Amino acid sequence: MILVKIGHAVHDENGRSKGGKPGDQTGREVYVVDWYIIENSPWKTVFRAKKTKTANKIAAAMEKACANDNIGYDQNDRTTLYTLAKTNDWQIDKVGKCETDCSALVSVCVNTAGIPVSKDMYTGNEKEVLSKTGKFDILEDKKYLLKPDYLKRGDILLKSGHTAIVLTVTEVEDEVTVIKAKKSPESKDNALKGTYAVEEPLNMRDGAGTSFDILVTMKAGSMVTCDGSYTERYGTKWLYVTYETKSKRYIGFCSSKYLKKETPVKKATKEPEEASAKLAGTYVCTASSLNMRNGAGTGNSVMTCLSKGAEVTCDGQYTSFDGTKWLYVTYVTPECIYIGFCSSRYLEKK
Repeated sequence: MILVKIGHAVHDENGRSKGGKPGDQTGREVYVVDWYIIENSPWKTVFRAKKTKTANKIAAAMEKACANDNIGYDQNDRTTLYTLAKTNDWQIDKVGKCETDCSALVSVCVNTAGIPVSKDMYTGNEKEVLSKTGKFDILEDKKYLLKPDYLKRGDILLKSGHTAIVLTVTEVEDEVTVIKAKKSPESKDNALKGTYAVEEPLNMRDGAGTSFDILVTMKAGSMVTCDGSYTERYGTKWLYVTYETKSKRYIGFCSSKYLKKETPVKKATKEPEEASAKLAGTYVCTASSLNMRNGAGTGNSVMTCLSKGAEVTCDGQYTSFDGTKWLYVTYVTPECIYIGFCSSRYLEKK
């Protein structure tokens, strides 16, 4: 399941469009909310910056606006944020008391990312204004509008009378039914820990041995994981493994004779944007814990966590985000090979 957060300007402290005091009096004038859809007023257009770096800047600007309680909502004074932000070199977190509305706020975020658009942009002409910049792909397929699964950080959402910006896109596990063996494993060996491929159709059983009930039959090529637990019967190790389907999680015993240990690779879906031969090499994690992420920036989902002293390798590829290089690195564990992004602030080259 995909969980998406968006930032937007909605109404003043009185729930109205005009007449409120400058600044966010309630914390609900300019704020972050879960992506939503209204049946009789769905999103109609998604604008996606052609460069990931630009999209990240747009999203970062909206995050700063939502965090700055000096920015409130009032359509009568909707351009005062634009004026102050421009005066402060588009540092939205530095502006004092002012007002905005949904489309004026989006125009400020776009300007902050280096794309000049008018302070007078409103939802009625927003599509035309953003299209003319040539900096956005225009997405109007229903898959982008009716559910959040295909959205990305920095996407600008537009519908009749309202506009918003996507801030975070997080993949969370759907609820699954767990089917677990009644018997428990008798031994553990960390050398057995890892991911295994099923070499031919194989039954997972309620205990170690063919006399136990079948929990599920897995196809050849299916993958199972083992934490090292097992039970030995007649000279054969029956591994205590987990097998995942879309809606169910099976935990039971499989004969090790038909399992081949593998090291899976989990790779970030986002690609690095730049490269430098000087950055190539082996790095050591200097933080007590460091998240590897699906892209550059903390708005991206976490792939795994590195402990202090963990080593990663980089071939020189990276993406810059908010003045920090996020290195595209490889981290090898007994269970998985992870390839993703880590902040260079917490990596020391060997």
